[in-house]
Amino acid sequence: MTGRTQILIGSAMIALGLIALGLSSWQMAERLSHRNDLKQRPMVWFYDALSGEEAVFGGNAIRVETLAAKGEDPVTIVVHWRGQQARFPLGGFDRERLPGLLRHSDWFKIMPMAMARVDSNDELMGLIAQGTVKPRLIAAARYPAADFDPATWGLVRRREWRYVFAEFLPDGPPEQSIRLTDTTLGKIDALFAPGPYDKPVVGVGEEEKRDRMWQYYAMLQITPPMLYRAKDKQVDEGLRAMSWTWPAAGGSVLVTFIGALVTGFGVVGRRQGQ
Repeated sequence: MTGRTQILIGSAMIALGLIALGLSSWQMAERLSHRNDLKQRPMVWFYDALSGEEAVFGGNAIRVETLAAKGEDPVTIVVHWRGQQARFPLGGFDRERLPGLLRHSDWFKIMPMAMARVDSNDELMGLIAQGTVKPRLIAAARYPAADFDPATWGLVRRREWRYVFAEFLPDGPPEQSIRLTDTTLGKIDALFAPGPYDKPVVGVGEEEKRDRMWQYYAMLQITPPMLYRAKDKQVDEGLRAMSWTWPAAGGSVLVTFIGALVTGFGVVGRRQGQ
């Protein structure tokens, strides 16, 4: 094969690769811009996690009490709200050197939360100040898998990790002011970020699903990334949305690169032939 032929073939490959890259990139952008799952998914924002043992939210006082272990009862965090209690047994490390609730932050947090479509925390705080967005107060706790040794299999069986969520309601009857949910990592995933092997969750409507979306993100707040999962399902969802366009774009780049190499060899061959 002569140098001139190599240059022609390489140039054709570069041209085809660039054209294919442009078309696949355009289609990729179109598919990502029309993702229904992102349009319907609310933005969940957490801010100013409670670090002390007392605070005021929505005109109501919230107080946190830590009960020492007694007999078979472990150390327990008791949250007092509008005359009611939510109890959270010790589920992780107790870092005694840290003050207040920071000592439990790897497995337990109390956080104001808001759901809105905003681009920054400052924008969110502005909407809250205007009264356009109403914040909610929640607590989240993480526990090893039930019925297993918490130091061994209880930690390994991640899909069966228990999560307890509490929402502290500022309005309504006091006896109904704490809404509790006890679930597992596998159930949260199946409902809000299902993988290819998760069975569809029945009995939960779209409205309830949107209202409970914060539980998925609260779970991430108290689960270290390296313990959560090896694969990021948000990335998986994006790859599924892009479909054929992302491998086509990758192939186009490869064809362009090979074309550049062939062209380069052709130029070198012609110069040597001279």
